[in-house]
Amino acid sequence: MKASLKLRDEAGPLLRAKLPVALFSVPAVASLTAGDSADLRLSLATAAAALPSLRLSYAPNRPAGSSPFSLSLVLGSGPGGCPSSAPAGASAITMAVEVSAAGAVSFSLALKPSLGDFTVRKRFESAGGTSPSEVTMRSVVPVRGGAAAARIRWGVRIPAEITATGEAGTAGVILRRLPFLVLGKVTVETRSGKTAPAPAPAPEVAVQDEAAVQKVRTENEKLRKELEKLRATAEESRKKETSDTSVLAGAHRHTGGRRSTSRQSAMMQGGESTGGAAKEAAANLGASAWAGKEKTVAVVQEQVEKVKAHDDPAGQAAAEARKDERFEEVEAAKQDAIRYNAAIAKDGRAAAIVADETEAEAAAAAAETEARTVDAEG
Repeated sequence: MKASLKLRDEAGPLLRAKLPVALFSVPAVASLTAGDSADLRLSLATAAAALPSLRLSYAPNRPAGSSPFSLSLVLGSGPGGCPSSAPAGASAITMAVEVSAAGAVSFSLALKPSLGDFTVRKRFESAGGTSPSEVTMRSVVPVRGGAAAARIRWGVRIPAEITATGEAGTAGVILRRLPFLVLGKVTVETRSGKTAPAPAPAPEVAVQDEAAVQKVRTENEKLRKELEKLRATAEESRKKETSDTSVLAGAHRHTGGRRSTSRQSAMMQGGESTGGAAKEAAANLGASAWAGKEKTVAVVQEQVEKVKAHDDPAGQAAAEARKDERFEEVEAAKQDAIRYNAAIAKDGRAAAIVADETEAEAAAAAAETEARTVDAEG
């Protein structure tokens, strides 16, 4: 949506309003022009990005004898003759050929070379002759946090009141008034509106997005299976530890004394081994959970960076490379933790075996001493 108000010296203000529309899937612009009675006009023009504009107009207050309907072809210096997409800084040239329903043909040529914010405007018309040259300056003011923009066009007036005076053969030039700015036109344009539905993403972009989603699903499935496996191992170790503890308690009740020391030592060795396995499984479960979280964060970060670099293939490739590198780092850290947990569990089992062997030797020595004492007493 765009609306403008042009201030004119020779007539009243001229109001224009433009609304983007779609005409058989072709972007177009519907416009209304109002000012004096002769300025009233309704128009519908195409707005393709790389084609000339074709405009159909209806002016009900045209002079008697002329048709209110007319068809115009507008060409510009943009790609393909487009009048509204000329390169920034290039001289804007717009030519229009208008044919009325009565067969009258008119031509117009507008020149608008610009340098930065300054523009020189000159218009030639076959019906009305040539308009005077005009120097303008533009400024842009954001409105509503950037949702819209107000463009102000100022007219630069250079007074011609220069007089020559002199005394005693000395000539001087006095500039009575300095150049000044005159408000010429105010345009307000919204930036959030769109003329047509957003184009569908390119096939290769859709394929990349689908591949990224599938990769995330595969990683999540692998992590889920690994976590289930570790949970099953921990549960099995816990059940085995409970069973061994029950058997050890029963053996102690039925055998009693030092004669069950070897049996107790064996059961204790098994219990300590089972407890170590359970601790190892729990530690591995924590390592896998951490790795899953870090991989998920890496995938989300990759998608965010790809969205920011949607039109930069190199940036998207760099984002994917960073994600793959992070995956490798996380996987290596997880494997190191698993190996460390296995080593700790192995050292614990070795220490339990040594302690059990020492206890068994001491029990055997005590049994032998007791047997000798009984023989001596007998």
